Amino acid sequence: MSHYNESEKILLLHQYVTSGLTLHEFSSRHGIPLSTFHRIYTEYGSPDVSSVAYLMKKKISPIHS
Repeated sequence: MSHYNESEKILLLHQYVTSGLTLHEFSSRHGIPLSTFHRIYTEYGSPDVSSVAYLMKKKISPIHS
C-alpha cells in the first residue's frame, strides 16, 4: 500500500478538482486504487477548487469534521 504525504495528497486533490473527471476516472488514470483516493478526498472534507487552492497555499492539516 502506498502512503502519500500531505503535499502529495494536496497536489493530487488539486489535479483532481481541476481535471473535470469523476473520482473513479481520476484514480484509474493515475493508477491509484479508488478506495485510497476516496479516503484522501474525504480526509480533506471533499474539497472544491478554492479550498484546495487554500490548502496548497497554506499547507494546513486535514479538515476533521
